[in-house]
Amino acid sequence: MKSKKFLFIALASVAGLSRLAAQSDAKSLFDNSFVHSLSIRFPQSDWSYRLDSLWINGGEMIPASVTINGKTFSGAGVRYRKDPSYTLGAARNPLQIKLDFSVPGQNYQGWKNIKLSVAFHDPSLVREVLSAELAGKYFPSPKAAYANVTINGQNRGLFINLEDVDSFYLAKTYGSSAGGLYKSIGNVNKDSLGDCDKGLGALLLQSDTTCSELFFKSYNNADWSSLRRLTQILKDDPEHAGSVINLDKVLWQLAFNNIFVHLNSYTGEASGNYYLYEEKPGHFVPIMGNLNESFGGFKNKGEGKEFSLKELQELDPLFQSANPNKPLISQELKIDEYKKVYLSHIREMLNNEFANGAYIKRAEELQRMIKSYVYNAGNKMEFSSTEFQRSLTATSGDKLKIPGVEELMTNRIAFLEAHPALAFSAPSVAKLEIARRDTLSQKKVTDFKIFATVSNFPKKVRIFYRSSPDEHYSSAEMFDKGAPENGKPGEKKYGINVNPQGKYKEIEFFFIAENVASVGYNPSNYMLKTNKANLDDLNK
Repeated sequence: MKSKKFLFIALASVAGLSRLAAQSDAKSLFDNSFVHSLSIRFPQSDWSYRLDSLWINGGEMIPASVTINGKTFSGAGVRYRKDPSYTLGAARNPLQIKLDFSVPGQNYQGWKNIKLSVAFHDPSLVREVLSAELAGKYFPSPKAAYANVTINGQNRGLFINLEDVDSFYLAKTYGSSAGGLYKSIGNVNKDSLGDCDKGLGALLLQSDTTCSELFFKSYNNADWSSLRRLTQILKDDPEHAGSVINLDKVLWQLAFNNIFVHLNSYTGEASGNYYLYEEKPGHFVPIMGNLNESFGGFKNKGEGKEFSLKELQELDPLFQSANPNKPLISQELKIDEYKKVYLSHIREMLNNEFANGAYIKRAEELQRMIKSYVYNAGNKMEFSSTEFQRSLTATSGDKLKIPGVEELMTNRIAFLEAHPALAFSAPSVAKLEIARRDTLSQKKVTDFKIFATVSNFPKKVRIFYRSSPDEHYSSAEMFDKGAPENGKPGEKKYGINVNPQGKYKEIEFFFIAENVASVGYNPSNYMLKTNKANLDDLNK
């Protein structure tokens, strides 16, 4: 293996670690231990007609007073979102709220934009929240939470509050919101594309940037030449795509799309519903879009055909790897190192969230929390209460045929566990040790002596470490030398000595271990959490 590839992936993927840690405020707008309360009050009685008119004819927003969990914001603005779930005259339509519409700087814990979804095509009402929770355990991803909404005193039912990919989200996740942002458009009319490549938003190299602009909406004065360079490298030099996009975040999200059967995404037929953010000049990170059609809610194959339940359950973990219209998959998974990483990410989520049934326990817990709001909704939901009750275990909708979450995943888990591509065991750090000062010794520990016992036939073990979240990670290979401090020969106890040279007292670190067929990590969610060591603690 060329270690520089793994080095780049690992260093790039943990950028912004400290910023992510700061997001988890207790009782925040995205706390999922309760259903949030959101009340909208318009001064006009014909607010519904006005909102429909804005959606059809365009325009800004209708002024309103908005109360979130008891805190009132006068001077907010409200409109219906441009979303496929909108229905003319419906009492429950997707909403966009701008808290600082006429009061500059007005926000709720930093959030100025509130994006409310009606859980379109999801009879369970858990897909968006559950998927966002699970994604957020492994890589940066917008959050989702429940909100019961009233308008002018009338109950409008349960909505999903989706974290908007706006300047606040970008700044707190990536440290800056100044970069260009692109959102993939997945429903482009192919008849209008002329000579442009008709691979939709799949990051294909187009004849000119005008074609690229048909497949993406751009924000923040995005530089289309940067996107063109990305597509050029994906086509001609995929081995070095890490120079223009964070490949580990890409591979995590592609792994998520596959295991969750999230086909309203880059992985699906239309390649839509995702963002690309230029976090620094010429270098992108991918960001997940809406997740309401995860767990097989979107089944479109293209050309008017749909996947059957069995096909969804048995979706190949290497789905699209031979599709030239999906270069992020087909080009990158040609490279053995990246394919190992991708499959290891699938295996990690499969083992941690699905094989032990944790996902369905959480789904049931969320449904228990929201069921009284569903049954007492002040307006008609897309699906009946009966369909909600059986939505985890049975297919819903005479026409839509949305699979039950557990109905889909029980057979899918078994299929993936038996799949040859996932049959290999990844290296595992069975034991982590850090040398402390000897009892009663006056000699202080001045170095970080770190040992990791690794199972499953490791071929190479590397440590990535830094002394501050503002630094890039340094890396070094660890060795099993059979020395006394490393244990007996053959124990696969890998050691390293990190000498701070008196410059720092604390480090954070993680491991990447490789065997012939797979890759393993410690911690498994290294993007969001690392191991730590402090010299003062080691000398106590």
